Amino acid sequence: CNAHFNPTAPTAAMANQLKFKLRVNEKGDFTSVGIDDLSCGFALKQKVQGLVGLEPEQMTLTCLNVYDGKRMVLEDDVPLKDQGVHDQAILRAWEKGKENIEAHQNVAEKHGSYYYAHQHETQLPPELRYVSGGEPILLEEQKPDATVVPEIPATKITNFSWFDDGDKVKILVDNADLVAAAESGEVKCNSTSTSFELEIKANGKRHVLLVPELSKAIDPDATKHRISPGKRITVTLKKGESNTAKWYDLAKK
Repeated sequence: CNAHFNPTAPTAAMANQLKFKLRVNEKGDFTSVGIDDLSCGFALKQKVQGLVGLEPEQMTLTCLNVYDGKRMVLEDDVPLKDQGVHDQAILRAWEKGKENIEAHQNVAEKHGSYYYAHQHETQLPPELRYVSGGEPILLEEQKPDATVVPEIPATKITNFSWFDDGDKVKILVDNADLVAAAESGEVKCNSTSTSFELEIKANGKRHVLLVPELSKAIDPDATKHRISPGKRITVTLKKGESNTAKWYDLAKK
């Protein structure tokens, strides 16, 4: 791969199509982007440059894998497949020098070596890498309660049902183990106008039901969930004001 990589050029290896959710602004709006997994990071930058208003050479692209919680800074000349990028990952573009430092730190931790971290240190602005001359300067004091807790890998929830209920859409999870976990643990339901995620944490495990692109728009502020002990978990999505027609599919095809 190189700076002139063509994402549509034929390759000898078998390519698989990847679909991403790209965050396009600070309000949290997302759009879908697709590219094959043999494409390199620079090709993906070329794909999204018109959506984020940054030239590829001025852009740092970070990636969050939804199901294992891994974050990384995408490299320009390495195929996405070899960088461990998953389908349905969430992307965000940053102007170089204004990157999410936590994402850079996670990349170094993932590779676990002094060599890797220092080989890529030019991605960080100088003031965050070193201070030259004079007495050592404390850049940041670690607070005792600021322990970083690694994200628990997620198990995908695949056994569920749904139905159209007038101006709402309801999703039902009636697996006995998941219902019991929801009763004893922590349940979160997050949504945007085009996606939703149900997360259950209990007994050191994390279960996720994610629909990254819904069939139609919803009102994210009206999303709610209810646990019926011993029976089911019900997620209620309120249809958007301009999309109250009957739903025939939950996820967009």
